[in-house]
Amino acid sequence: MAEDGTTIRVKCKDCSFERVVDADADPRPADVVIQHGERTGHTLAVSRIEDDA
Repeated sequence: MAEDGTTIRVKCKDCSFERVVDADADPRPADVVIQHGERTGHTLAVSRIEDDA
């Protein structure tokens, strides 16, 4: 999904949860989405930080 060194924003569409993660670091963006989604049942959006500028 992301290139090396890309910063990813994971933002919940249902609550105020938001987290910025490095695409190639732990936790990975997909892990953040899975963990929050499993705990809450919420829907999350993932975007590259450069896309938001």
